[in-house]
Amino acid sequence: METLSYEVTAVSVPAGQTASGSCTTTDGVTTASISLATGYKWAVTVTMKSNGSEIMKDTYTMDAALTANSVLNHDFYLQPLTDGNGKVLLSFSCEGTGDAAVFTDVTVASVHKEGMTDAATLALWSGESSVVTVSKTGITMKTDDSSLPAGVYDVTFLFKKSGTLVYFTTQTINVFKNLTTNKWVPNGGTSPINSDGTFEVNSTLVKLFAQSQLFVGTSDYGIAAEGNPGTPYEPFDSLTTALNYIKNAGDSTKDYTIYISRTQYGNFEIGSDFDSKMKSLTLCGLTGNTTDILDGDADNVHLVLSVASVD
Repeated sequence: METLSYEVTAVSVPAGQTASGSCTTTDGVTTASISLATGYKWAVTVTMKSNGSEIMKDTYTMDAALTANSVLNHDFYLQPLTDGNGKVLLSFSCEGTGDAAVFTDVTVASVHKEGMTDAATLALWSGESSVVTVSKTGITMKTDDSSLPAGVYDVTFLFKKSGTLVYFTTQTINVFKNLTTNKWVPNGGTSPINSDGTFEVNSTLVKLFAQSQLFVGTSDYGIAAEGNPGTPYEPFDSLTTALNYIKNAGDSTKDYTIYISRTQYGNFEIGSDFDSKMKSLTLCGLTGNTTDILDGDADNVHLVLSVASVD
């Protein structure tokens, strides 16, 4: 059980004298009182502790030496400590269950923190050496002894259904010394975070996110890779991935266009299971020249793409 306490201390400037006082809390307001020797400038610090460990503080330094019979009043605004380590315990909420669930898996794509390389920061959040576990239900520390360096983390989460990306978002997570971050803070706009601090990915967000212009294959704009969201700068690794995206997250009211870059190999079938997932589908060569090709498995079976449509 967490026990909060406050203390007030002071150090003369230049240093040499110290003093301590008392803090009282009434109706949620904490008042600090301290007696100080005259003739010195003082730096007065109010500290909040949780179970004896410092978690927040604020310091006020006087402009001039304290004179006799003077009474000084100051409002302290305590700030979380940025050194040390803290923990994260945050939840995800998913609309629907079973086959109706809007997502089935959550992974971390990237993490940024000032003062650390992105690779080192990502390793804390994902992979065998991570101290954090990210799952469909939320974020937890991997063990009771695990912790994260205090600071501000910008984390990009990928929400997938049956391996297909259906939503992603970048959220700022603050980690404070000796504290557990356990509530999401909304950042305005179209956000999965509600006003009560719950994080919910629902069908409305998934539909808003759903792309109708999909890109496949490495081009001058981006390198194709497994797990990419299918944008021009992060294209899908194959046409199969793009078709699976439509099959899993498609909207029957949308006209989809897939832009193919360079040569894509394999056999591709667009059957009746797509009827409720799109209004139409157009396959285009990204560059508009003969370098954009669909190559089947059989000898001399390939299609040089300009435009091909399926209604």
